[in-house]
Amino acid sequence: MMINNLIKVNIIKRLLSRLGYEKICCFFIRKKEPYIIRYEWNRKHKQIPYVRRDKKAFFMCIVPAAYDNEKIVSSLKKEIMDYEKRFPKHKIIFLCNFPDQLKLFRRLNITSILSNHNAFLDERIFRILPEIKKDFDAIYDAKISRVKRYELASKIKSLCFIYYFDEKDKRYAREIHNLFKGATWFNGEIDNYHRLKAIKLPYYINKARIGLCLSKSEGAMYSSCQYLLCGLPVVSTKSGGGRDVFFDKDFVEIVEDNPNSVKKGVDKLIKKDIDPKIVREKTLKKIWDHRERFIEIIQKIYNKEGINKNFKKEFKRNFLNKMCYWHLVKVRKR
Repeated sequence: MMINNLIKVNIIKRLLSRLGYEKICCFFIRKKEPYIIRYEWNRKHKQIPYVRRDKKAFFMCIVPAAYDNEKIVSSLKKEIMDYEKRFPKHKIIFLCNFPDQLKLFRRLNITSILSNHNAFLDERIFRILPEIKKDFDAIYDAKISRVKRYELASKIKSLCFIYYFDEKDKRYAREIHNLFKGATWFNGEIDNYHRLKAIKLPYYINKARIGLCLSKSEGAMYSSCQYLLCGLPVVSTKSGGGRDVFFDKDFVEIVEDNPNSVKKGVDKLIKKDIDPKIVREKTLKKIWDHRERFIEIIQKIYNKEGINKNFKKEFKRNFLNKMCYWHLVKVRKR
């Protein structure tokens, strides 16, 4: 019965794909002309939400981590020019994660603003839970992959994890589990893995005193800001990609890329006994700076297109976690 169901699912997927439907990460801010769609630009999978050629559309694109050097961004520029030439009523605007990325995009005349994707985490979900006991010194919420450098946490004795992994990395995931035999894995062991819903994450994050960020380079890293909104100070290695945009020297330790430095950073922040409310409040102030820029550019579109609405009120009313989620929509090739 299970095999038959899987066959049916695969047949439906293939049929939908032929009809132009794919699962992508996006959010429709406005579902009629002019369409306004916040969507995660993917360098590998070149789909964009489908909007008819004769309809006005604005694509507010989340910039992935790879776009951090001139060669790659120049290639992106050509791709945008080609798309907008084919679809002159469509406009692509990029939401950069950090100031240097914004400078690079603007130097190449790519329409863009500074609006880090972490600013769209829902602070109503990620919050301080004072009733939760601090059972662990540190937590690392990260995909199990080599770029996440789990081994840098190996000197921390009191440790917990939230994780996920790709099937192709299952063997490596087992190696990491074996490296941290005394740790707590909130998703269960590899063969009994279950994904945690966003609404459940604060319960586990609040069990730890410090949040860890150990990759050298990636995107803005949602979990880095989830820690901060839950009131956790952060220990991070030096990094690229934009997670440091919300960091503050009062509650973030930047450490060298070795296990001893990571442990010392954790011990130092625990000893400082920082008020979680300070961590959260300072982070929220920075978050709203990024949201305001996003709100401002949408309001400019509204004004130009004769839409007599206050987008800030709409934003607060319709806001949801990340304002971008995976679902099935009709797409076209960029």
